[in-house]
Amino acid sequence: MIHCKTRKRDLVDTFFKLGLSVSYDQVLQIATFMVNDACRRYIKEGIVCPTILLQNIFTSSAVNNIDHNPTSISSKDPFNGTGISLFQHISEDYQGVVQTFVQSEPMLKCHSKRVSLLPESYSNLPLAVLRFSEPSIPLVTCKEELSIDMSSFPGA
Repeated sequence: MIHCKTRKRDLVDTFFKLGLSVSYDQVLQIATFMVNDACRRYIKEGIVCPTILLQNIFTSSAVNNIDHNPTSISSKDPFNGTGISLFQHISEDYQGVVQTFVQSEPMLKCHSKRVSLLPESYSNLPLAVLRFSEPSIPLVTCKEELSIDMSSFPGA
């Protein structure tokens, strides 16, 4: 927690010398292990998602862009990103299944501080473009069934 809040090596090592924390090097080893484990999981399963999510549960998401253009004199750079929220819809009848993943190596034996590279397929995504600037949106009345022509979304 001290490392996450301050990122100060001296402070973490001071707590370590007092017997109140692990060393800064061990914090980095644990963080590296967790990142590398997530990469191994991606390579094995082909997805990246929080391990706390349950399996076999209807899950929806909300995705939004994050654009910050600082105008104050103390701000340095603009920031652009994406926020993704996942929602799991658990019912009384079915509570889902806890994810299982066998770690390839025990955390206690991990002494590396080197983060694995992500696969090329994760870091270089193919371009997905809508073929039309104005996609056709079907009109639907309450009595009709909605059907969407997916041919207008080839890359997506």
